[in-house]
Amino acid sequence: MKKVWGIILVLGFAVGANAGIILTGVLDGDLSGGTPKVVELYVDGTEDLANYKFAYQQNAGTSWSFSSTLSGTYTDEFVYLVDTDNDDEFASCFGSSGDFANVLIVASIAHNGDDRVGIATSSDVLVDYYGAAGVDGSGQSWEYTDGFAYRDDGTGPDGTFAESNWDISLGGVDGLDAAGHGATVPFGTYAIPEPMTLSFIALFGGGLLFVRRLFSMG
Repeated sequence: MKKVWGIILVLGFAVGANAGIILTGVLDGDLSGGTPKVVELYVDGTEDLANYKFAYQQNAGTSWSFSSTLSGTYTDEFVYLVDTDNDDEFASCFGSSGDFANVLIVASIAHNGDDRVGIATSSDVLVDYYGAAGVDGSGQSWEYTDGFAYRDDGTGPDGTFAESNWDISLGGVDGLDAAGHGATVPFGTYAIPEPMTLSFIALFGGGLLFVRRLFSMG
């Protein structure tokens, strides 16, 4: 009798969890008056920003303050929270087409490079933030004065501050003009790696592995 072994691997679809809102960048600009002040969000999936607020801590403050709720529904795109009267400076740096047209004016976007910024639900529950909570960032490794911080691809939202998930550029736009800001700050580049459309699922990893032993007369 001859034994023939056949192995059938069932391929499964890997589905990533919907991250919702991710804080992906913060800028403390160096144009006239220290502008523009900007926070970049990435909307993963479809979200109504009326369900969210901007959150912030200034200087050595230990309590979070919250803006009024944001607005607009977005799908898989970037949204930019910009300080009052900074929209012209923002456009001069980054333009106003594509996702850079998704600008929300938020009066409380007035951070300096030692302040903490975040995104929270409409019930004031923090979703994601940048900077060590309750710590004045002056002289800290995460300070971004006259510079920016940008999230590493595929990370977030963290629910806390994970400095290792950020590229930080203290003084990165110091003395630059608008074109220099636009060329230096990597807004609009954050990416969530696409999930594998097909993956081998191991027997003890929750998938199915069928081994069929076929017998035939030799």
